[in-house]
Amino acid sequence: MIKKFFSMFVLLTALGTQALLADHVDVVWPMSSQDDLTICNMTADADALVTPSFLKGAHLTPTGVKLASDADAGYTPVTYDPALVLLTPSTRVEQKTAGHLVSFRVKTLTGHTFKPTVIEFDAAKCGTDGGNFDVYFKNGSGAETALETAVSPLRNKVGKNNSTGKSHHRYTISDQLVKSGQTFYVYLYVYNFNGQDVENPKSIAFSNVTISGETDEPIYDASHYFTAASCSAGNLLEAISALKNGETITWPEKLYADPTDLAVTAAEGFTATITYKDKFVTLTALKNGEAVFSVSIRFVVSYLPPKPDATPLNRGLMAVKVSNGVLVSWRYRTTDKAANIRFRLYRNNKLIGTNPITERTNFLDSSGSTNSTYRLEVLNAEGEVIETQETKPWGNQTKYITLQGGAPTDPTSAGATYTPNDASFCDMDGDGEYDIILKWAPSNEKDAASSGVTSPAFYACYKQDGTRLWMLHTGHNMFNSAHTTHFIAWDMDGDGYGEFMVKTAPGAIDGQGNYILLPGDDPKANYKGGKGKQESGGEYLTVFDGMTGAELQTIRYHTAFADETSAFWGDSQQNRSERYLAAIAWLDGENQNPSAIFARGYYNGCKIGAYDWDGENLTLRWLHRGTSPNSGTVTYGNGTVKNLTTTVYGEGCHWICVGDVTGDGKQEIHYGSGGLKPDGTTLYRTGLGHGDAMHLSDFIPSRPGQELFMVHEEKPYGMDLRDAKTGELLLHQTAGGDTGRGIMAHFNPEAEDAYWQFSADANLYDTSGNIIASNISHGGGAGLSFRVFWNGDLADDFYGKSVLEYWNTDNKAFWRIQVNGGNYVIGNINNYSKQNPCVSGDLLGDWREEIVTWDQSDSDYRLIINATDVPTDYRLPHLMDDFAYRAQLIAQNVCYNQPPHLSYDPLTRYTIERQVPVSGWDVLYAPYPVRIPEGVRAYSVQSVDAAADTLRYKAIAARATIPARTAIVYRAPAGSKVSFRPSTLSTATVSATYLKGCAVDSLLSCNEDTQEYFYTFGTKENGALGFFKIQDATTIPAGTPWLRVKGTASNPAQEQYFWTKEGIPTAIQRPTAPSSEGTEIFDLSGRRVPASAVRSGGTYIINGEKRIVR
Repeated sequence: MIKKFFSMFVLLTALGTQALLADHVDVVWPMSSQDDLTICNMTADADALVTPSFLKGAHLTPTGVKLASDADAGYTPVTYDPALVLLTPSTRVEQKTAGHLVSFRVKTLTGHTFKPTVIEFDAAKCGTDGGNFDVYFKNGSGAETALETAVSPLRNKVGKNNSTGKSHHRYTISDQLVKSGQTFYVYLYVYNFNGQDVENPKSIAFSNVTISGETDEPIYDASHYFTAASCSAGNLLEAISALKNGETITWPEKLYADPTDLAVTAAEGFTATITYKDKFVTLTALKNGEAVFSVSIRFVVSYLPPKPDATPLNRGLMAVKVSNGVLVSWRYRTTDKAANIRFRLYRNNKLIGTNPITERTNFLDSSGSTNSTYRLEVLNAEGEVIETQETKPWGNQTKYITLQGGAPTDPTSAGATYTPNDASFCDMDGDGEYDIILKWAPSNEKDAASSGVTSPAFYACYKQDGTRLWMLHTGHNMFNSAHTTHFIAWDMDGDGYGEFMVKTAPGAIDGQGNYILLPGDDPKANYKGGKGKQESGGEYLTVFDGMTGAELQTIRYHTAFADETSAFWGDSQQNRSERYLAAIAWLDGENQNPSAIFARGYYNGCKIGAYDWDGENLTLRWLHRGTSPNSGTVTYGNGTVKNLTTTVYGEGCHWICVGDVTGDGKQEIHYGSGGLKPDGTTLYRTGLGHGDAMHLSDFIPSRPGQELFMVHEEKPYGMDLRDAKTGELLLHQTAGGDTGRGIMAHFNPEAEDAYWQFSADANLYDTSGNIIASNISHGGGAGLSFRVFWNGDLADDFYGKSVLEYWNTDNKAFWRIQVNGGNYVIGNINNYSKQNPCVSGDLLGDWREEIVTWDQSDSDYRLIINATDVPTDYRLPHLMDDFAYRAQLIAQNVCYNQPPHLSYDPLTRYTIERQVPVSGWDVLYAPYPVRIPEGVRAYSVQSVDAAADTLRYKAIAARATIPARTAIVYRAPAGSKVSFRPSTLSTATVSATYLKGCAVDSLLSCNEDTQEYFYTFGTKENGALGFFKIQDATTIPAGTPWLRVKGTASNPAQEQYFWTKEGIPTAIQRPTAPSSEGTEIFDLSGRRVPASAVRSGGTYIINGEKRIVR
């Protein structure tokens, strides 16, 4: 007996004497006395264990007592027991504020503990249907934890849907132990009630506020309830033995199949269950059939198959049924020219077109029909077939893609519905075909300036036949807005497979059903505040596998809301803090892996982070923090910090733009009115502040580098056009108010520079600010946002809302382009006033762009690809091969969607620029058709006759088109500069035709024995114009147009050699300095230059092509 007593004493000592005193405690504040709200009631003897207290915020005043409710007509009021005391704020606030709360507290006495289990109370809005409160608790010195936010209680008026005149609110709490001498707090924050500073203030009332719990009760871990637990993954008990009730851990290893063989054994006195759902194994202990303890293990399960080697991007073969046949087109790549790539095209296994096709990448098959099958063969330099692709024609200009799996279902209780929204394209699964990545937007999506409940955004990846590869969502803690949910989809690690990156939060689920979660966070917790925006908990950045949507890695987002003050963000409303941007940039050069750019804030403070994914690790490369215009830092991944004296603070735009504007092969980041270098330091800032739209390209080809066009929301409003490298303002035109829209593009095929429009007026301007045309409007109320390559020329066409237009040079107006015989692009557009397509870009076929929209047919949602029906003679490389265009297209989905631009102007790249000699006469030979400029008289060389003194020629009218491979002579104002713009791009060459640039200053002789004849161009004494044969040896003055012809009267002009003072530019490229023997290099004055003398940055004629050497 003594032994038994001693053992019991030891046990009680180990547990602490409070184990003998375990007792249930209820502390109740009736809140019924206007004079004393601190009155509370407690269960018997509780005052020996805990001390209650009450605190009211200074801006809440008891203003009256309600003994009974109000009632609608036909309904009976109810009596309140206890009575309700009205609490009225001194002024209205719109978020939780310390002065607008009531606080209820329980403090443990020395030697005792308290385990709270339930918080409950009644509440009523008085005299209003508006108003909210948040419910938080805090244990000791810990952080506040939200139980519920934006609560909207019933009004104190009995009616059809309100029989009580108040609402009851109850919250359960587990595993909070208030230690000896510590305090447990309950906070009720009141907001959105009119205050006493206005004519009609409103009130709220609380009653019977109750905190219930257990005193001096030990909290057991899982080992108290379970003696064994296992599954196919291993021993579960070892993992959970130290967990308390309600806790969750993550299994340390990734699984490649769902766990099976679940088993659990309960401790004596308990029974147990084990379940698996949503990648969680949950173990529950029961006593007398009632659950008393539960813990969970989160598993990360990947169904990711091994990746084979990726297939290079295919030719995007596309066939469109048009009125006069089938238009077939395919991609031309920048590497094709050097590899001498050629094509063969078949209809139903019958060869059509030339064999091989070398000059173009589209073919109008007049005999084609919707029943035809087309096959493209790609030939290498040896004529071997290295690639084939087949396709069937679309029925017209639109292809409908039914989206497998339909729309997602809202995982929250908000009940939102979903429709297709912004999109992008990338080869995500490595099969050589672009896939479409689509955001599904919920019906309760809001602007970042708004508050309230939003449902999570979903993202899905689809094949072009509508097969869904995966779907994921960002979680219930993400506020959903066009300002917050931007994504990046591209191959980030160079393995040929795309990755998907987006900001996430606890509660996000990847494409395989796994929660996205970092330690310390709860996937089911609500970390949002009263405005429906995240205030606490982890904020993440996640990279997902492109094939399956599986989470590859998640890290903390570089800046959480609470990391900065309201002064930094620019307001206290969680508006400007919720302005995000995303982009991709090749910071180390085009041949290296790109970095993802994720940014937060641009009205005031800004945090811009560059991230790298190497296939295994997601790391922060650098973080630019702008705290003022003249102060900030760049923090690098290795921890070093660089102080800045200039930042892009306050300069941001509702879009972000990337391009190499310094010419070093690395891309800069253009953050509205400022720019960042590849290392995160500041490139420039103009000080013009925030704006809604911007465009980056070579808008003034005669200037070195690129230009950036932007419109402005802040005074003095208007627009600016700047040097994108230095920020120097080339044009700044102010306006009378917020200039919300603007566009700049090369709309006029006959103008060298781009044109622009903004929403401040209806004029169309050139780059000098001159008005080109007035009262310019676009059909259908189209906004000024997008440009697109659609027609067969090299000029940009206008696209806005659902309207396509081209610039009519004769009428100086935009004229409508039809799609399928109608005046609008087919399908729905997105994002309210933005009116943008899902995506617009070079998705399929040749270099013309496609416009992707969506519609709904019964319960099916469909993407719609709109494509051109116009053939073209131009052969441009796939636009995505230009890494400025590629980067801008990938970021097109961001915020106020903007279209991608090429880094060059195609019209200028293929324009022949000539400085007219002092004589006013010159010679031209173009490898593709060109237009005769205004003010130029031109003559074409017709034939050679060895017996005649002159060549045959004929006059050509101004603005006429000169056929390809035709020699012309022309006269223009002496010393002027003229531009011969291409009308098509045929790159075919004539055998034995050589183009060289050199000035002649040596003796020449004709050799009639070899039938070589020399001619100079000019006039005879009688005024006749022409090429005149040199009969005897003579000296031709430098700069004189001349040519040498080898031929006979019966076989004229077999070989033609044309020499002019200047070379003939046929393309602008950026190669490295040439070094191979046999390379012919001339400067722009026609002097031959050795390779050793070529300087970086210089422009030369290299093997007949104009090139800028880097």
